[in-house]
Amino acid sequence: MECFVVHSIIWPSDAKPVIARKDEGKDQIIKNGEIYYRYGGRTQKIQSAELESIINHRIEQNNQSWLNLMAKIAALVRKTLRYWIPSGV
Repeated sequence: MECFVVHSIIWPSDAKPVIARKDEGKDQIIKNGEIYYRYGGRTQKIQSAELESIINHRIEQNNQSWLNLMAKIAALVRKTLRYWIPSGV
């Protein structure tokens, strides 16, 4: 007799929130376009507080990305200008 043990791990999604792309499940419980969130070991439709938090987090990440890019550009400009503008001017 052979015995198999199956172990699966569900990793957190990097792209939150998780949006259903098609109707699925018993009795079509998951609906296309609905947004789901994990609450204490169970998945359900997202509540407004969590959705707002996710949106604000994405906005903050995007803003930080732009600030980092602008800082890199400014550093490059400063470095380049040192070669073009004589010292003491």
